[in-house]
Amino acid sequence: MRKKAVITMGLETITYNPQAVAVIIAAGEAKSQVVADAVQKDSSLEYPGSSLQKLPNARFFITRSANVKLKLTEKNIKKLYQ
Repeated sequence: MRKKAVITMGLETITYNPQAVAVIIAAGEAKSQVVADAVQKDSSLEYPGSSLQKLPNARFFITRSANVKLKLTEKNIKKLYQ
């Protein structure tokens, strides 16, 4: 049995402070749809990760395989630079 500690925090807590810095790390193709939804979909309860769009200091660090479902569109590029 491995000894490890885990801390979890809900998105409401994370987004409570608009100046918060959120660092999201995603690795592997299994995470690619979640990453794409969080970045490309409009903020909604259907896509929980999309609530991170409210944070100007949110940063996604993803592997190439977690990137496979992201689509580079004009709308998404504008979101990145707002």
